[in-house]
Amino acid sequence: MTTPPGQRLLMAAAIIVATAAGIVGAILLIAPESTGRSFAWPLGPRALAALVGGFYVVSAPVFVYAGRRSAIEVRGLAAAVLAFTLPTLAATYLHRDVFDFDRLFAVAWVVLFVASPVTFALLLWSGRQAQPPPGDARVHPAARAVLAALGAAFAGLAVWFWVSLGGPVPFEVAPLGARFLAAWLAFFAVLAAWPAVRPARSEARVPLLALIAYGIGGLLAVAVHPGELGPGVGGYVAGLLIVVAVPALVLAREARG
Repeated sequence: MTTPPGQRLLMAAAIIVATAAGIVGAILLIAPESTGRSFAWPLGPRALAALVGGFYVVSAPVFVYAGRRSAIEVRGLAAAVLAFTLPTLAATYLHRDVFDFDRLFAVAWVVLFVASPVTFALLLWSGRQAQPPPGDARVHPAARAVLAALGAAFAGLAVWFWVSLGGPVPFEVAPLGARFLAAWLAFFAVLAAWPAVRPARSEARVPLLALIAYGIGGLLAVAVHPGELGPGVGGYVAGLLIVVAVPALVLAREARG
């Protein structure tokens, strides 16, 4: 059977993202102080570098899994990638003085964050007419309301970090780091909101699984580098647990229903 062009595009994008994210994420998680030589820019402090490393590590299995799913199942993830890459590209331009473009990592960063939104926009476009399978159940209205609230909370935090260049995390962030974290929060906002807006279970599954994975990635960073966190760590860990628990409970409820 011939593989549709959109599926081939997804598989190629997933392989690239998973490979790059897995390698970079492992380095950041294990050695967060090495960003000056192993990342596109000197990401700090160590707690932020480890957090991003945790996110990148779990991105590898998320995108490997997504690469095996149909276009309709990954539309939410593709939309979330746009919500992440476009603000990151804007932050890169606004803080371009932080980058040393004589380094390969910095050039690769720009290439990746130009190519990714184009690729995933094409993926969304190619699957725009795809429909859920007949009889596909819908996420329960109460679960959709909770997910919409979670998405709104993430969106509010994204704006907070972007505008104020800081926010409620137990570590200090530089301006570029704050806006990079805002881009991640925008990514999570779309993952949470997508099942509320597009409630067919076939579309909701991948965003919900991705949210669980990224919450685990954040907790992994805490477990590996607990000494890097300052006051407010309890609320921070509680927030990460909520990111894991809410989509997990929704998935469990839908599996029973």
